[in-house]
Amino acid sequence: MLRFPRVLLAVLLLLTVAPMAFAAIDERVNIRFGDHEGYSRAVFDWGADVGFKIEEGNGSVSIHFDRPADFDLSHYRARAPRAMTGVEVSDDGKTITFTAPSGQVLKQFRLGTRVVVDIARGAGKPDAPAPAKMASPEPARMAQPESAREEASRRPKPHPAASAAKAAPRPQPEPAKQAPKAVAKAAPAPAPEPQPEAPAETPAAETEAPAVPSDRVRVPVIVERRPDRTILRFAWPEKTSAVALHRGEHIWLAFGVEGEPDFGAQSDQDLGPVLTVFREPAQKGTLVRIDVVSGAALDVIADDNEWIIDIGGGRGRAEKTVEFESQADAQDGPRIYAPVAAPSDPIIVDDPMIGDRIALVPLMEPGHGVRPARAFVKLDIPETPQGVAIRFKTLDLQVDADPDGLAISGTRTLNLSAEAKDPGADSGLPPALGGAIRPSERSMMDLAAWRGSGNIVDDRHSLMVRISNAPPAARNAERRAYVRFLVANGLAAEALGVMARIEEEDPRADLDPVYRATRGVANLLAGRFDDANVDLTHPSLMEAGDLSLFRGILAERRRDFIEARRQFTHGWSRLNDLPEDMRPRFRIALAQTALHLHDFGTAEEQVGKLLQYAGSASRHEDAQLIAAQINDRTGDVEEAESLYATLAESIHRDIRARARFLETNLLLKEDRINLSDAVERMERLRFTWRGDIFEFDLLKRLGELYIDSGRYRDGMMVMRETVDRFPNLPEAQRLASQMNNVFASLFEGRHAEEMSPITAMGLYYDFRELTPEGGRGDRMIRRLADRLAAVELLDEAAKLLEHQVRHRLKGDERARVGTRLAVLYLLDGKPREAIDALRSSRNLSMPEELQRERRLLEARGTTELGQYDRALLLLNGLSGDDVNDVRTEILWRARKWQQAATSLSDRLVEIRSSRGPLAREARQDILRFAIASSLAGDRQALERLRDDFSSRMDGQPEWPAFQIVTAEDQRDSAEFRNLAAEIAQVDRFEAFMSSYRERLRKQPLSAIN
Repeated sequence: MLRFPRVLLAVLLLLTVAPMAFAAIDERVNIRFGDHEGYSRAVFDWGADVGFKIEEGNGSVSIHFDRPADFDLSHYRARAPRAMTGVEVSDDGKTITFTAPSGQVLKQFRLGTRVVVDIARGAGKPDAPAPAKMASPEPARMAQPESAREEASRRPKPHPAASAAKAAPRPQPEPAKQAPKAVAKAAPAPAPEPQPEAPAETPAAETEAPAVPSDRVRVPVIVERRPDRTILRFAWPEKTSAVALHRGEHIWLAFGVEGEPDFGAQSDQDLGPVLTVFREPAQKGTLVRIDVVSGAALDVIADDNEWIIDIGGGRGRAEKTVEFESQADAQDGPRIYAPVAAPSDPIIVDDPMIGDRIALVPLMEPGHGVRPARAFVKLDIPETPQGVAIRFKTLDLQVDADPDGLAISGTRTLNLSAEAKDPGADSGLPPALGGAIRPSERSMMDLAAWRGSGNIVDDRHSLMVRISNAPPAARNAERRAYVRFLVANGLAAEALGVMARIEEEDPRADLDPVYRATRGVANLLAGRFDDANVDLTHPSLMEAGDLSLFRGILAERRRDFIEARRQFTHGWSRLNDLPEDMRPRFRIALAQTALHLHDFGTAEEQVGKLLQYAGSASRHEDAQLIAAQINDRTGDVEEAESLYATLAESIHRDIRARARFLETNLLLKEDRINLSDAVERMERLRFTWRGDIFEFDLLKRLGELYIDSGRYRDGMMVMRETVDRFPNLPEAQRLASQMNNVFASLFEGRHAEEMSPITAMGLYYDFRELTPEGGRGDRMIRRLADRLAAVELLDEAAKLLEHQVRHRLKGDERARVGTRLAVLYLLDGKPREAIDALRSSRNLSMPEELQRERRLLEARGTTELGQYDRALLLLNGLSGDDVNDVRTEILWRARKWQQAATSLSDRLVEIRSSRGPLAREARQDILRFAIASSLAGDRQALERLRDDFSSRMDGQPEWPAFQIVTAEDQRDSAEFRNLAAEIAQVDRFEAFMSSYRERLRKQPLSAIN
């Protein structure tokens, strides 16, 4: 009978613990891999910042993260990185171990929330030059090129056969009928194995090189900073070809000639939208990767021999487009051919950030690039401002360049006949990041058929009559038909009301995928995005291609633009299946998505189609507003301002509000209005608009403007309101995490200097939950405590440090802050609290100097509490003038006159040996010694005191007092008692604490220890 409860308890315990165990590893982290010259790169796509450490072993590399994750290793199996021959994840999900013959990590760094690790290939020193400076979460600087000596030492000696092959003339192939056949080839297969390293007996002199390798030219790079822009001028000694590709948060830049970019002494300046510049290894030409802030525009201009890279202010469009011809019947098999003049050899890049392979083809003619993007079955050709880039969807491609053109072919067919069927080929939709997803043939809804005859009133009446006439058992079926009609005609709120009635009678109605899909679309059209997300992302609906369009709108409204782009790519071929008057809604969402992803080509194409087929005045103005934003972001300020001004007078309330919002931001950016004017404009908009994602943008921007204009509390309050009003919006969740940084920044630098200590204290207590964890938060609190202590707000400063001691700090730092807290309490007349602060922050490993200071402070506190014997014990073993002063005061207060006189006698030895007039402090010590000796009955000491100091005290202000206290039989007189009381008020304890008070006037509280 007793076994059953135990078994039941065990089962319950298992059910309780199991979910906790699984919940600990609910974060999925994708890992992408890429091979480079001499090393392989692993990129961990964490969704939020994570701590990590790396352990290099014999034949392995382990990466330990501070929280567990479900690591996706599918890309490892697909790419098979050369430096890593195996991979294993620990049982707790925190450690991933790569079998790596070299066992060596070349470089480790962060890129946003991503963690990047480069592992060397082979067993020896890697042959790839690593970037001289790693990316960092701190404000980035330009990465310096490596010295030639380091690079030459890494470069292996060429194999004799390879040298001979290089010296041999290149055979010239016969031209093809359609175009000259390629002479320079870049095979897309995995890069060749590295050549053997030089033998050990090779003389060291052979590996030395001048400052720039002989096969490279030095290329000075001039950096020019402008507001929100950075211009890089690559000054080549002669004309060379170039290509630039903008991919999200980084730019690939390649030149057709091998060179060594030299940034000189400019590398430590602030680079604005540029985070870091890397010189990447390449088998030919010069390859540079530029990491930039999200949304930074790009333009490429040529000036004689210079290539000018304008980041943050350029339009980013090619002036002349490269034409591509699909040649299905070419002599050597199907190919895509571009007749361009003198293209350079392709440079193959395995992009570690995206996880795919691209070929970069530099072109000599300035402004000759790709627009719009092209999509094929086996490759994509993205838009570029200069040169050509080819994104590989399969590894059996070959890119060939000859003096007259560029050819792309494959070992098998390129499926050129299928290009027209590709939904991205003629839709203006660029390929999704990470590769386009083929659309599903499965459909869930036929909205065109569900609309009825076109007479909404008659059709609606007929359907309602059918519901009324149907028997109870068949009534829900008729309601479903009515719901489909309502959703197809855009009556979402009415549809949801009918669905609620259906679900009352049939709680399992949503087991039908079509019903769930219809409910999801109704919620989306009604603006209930969270409910729509639950339905539209249900596993039973994920393969429906037509729903991808609605999921794209949902992701765009939730500001998840990467997901929106992916969903639109998935379902764009179904756009024409929708009713015609519904299509502009999707084109607007796609245009907004492309605009936020810096794909102005796609945005412009969708705007063009909207202006042609908008269907309503409101949709037409939506298109105009997007066109204005494109002009704004690409530098056409006058056109953008003109459009904003026109739309700001629209009869449509939402268009009018958004236009005024964008116009205000533009005018502020162009210094046409000041911060006060911008705040006033935004405040007016705030009180005229409520609801939808625009309110989020408005509140977020208003909070930023409040902060910039010094209204810190208003700014933080608006940001908090923004997060509270949109709790499920991913961008609001990011804003919530950013508020920690904003809050901390208000107590640093310029903002901290502008705020009074009282304002800063009030702001802290209003938003103290935003205090960052770790060192930054601790430093913030200490700086605030410093400011409060400097204006003698001792109690408020103590509250801040008390919280640190009790909840945030450990070890020596806790002891130091506890010491400062004790000083504040003693200065504020709170000895008991001071002693508690010292005892609660006690640490056995404290430095000796800190221990000494704490004992003196505790002795001061215990004396104030009347615990004289304990105070004297605390001073045992300590020496110094400050210790003697404190000991004397304790003995004086304890009325231990003989011991007090003995303690003062050491001071009198110094005074006797001094020359010149006696200082006031010395005269006070002489009087104190006289009183203590008199009260102790030591007449001999008094006689000697009169002999030693009568002549030096004569004429001083204290001379009458000296005569009284050194006279015989005066200790019971009223004059003696009055003098003793007066001199006792000259408290050395006060002098001891006054030294702290004086230090606080000259330096921060945090500098006292």
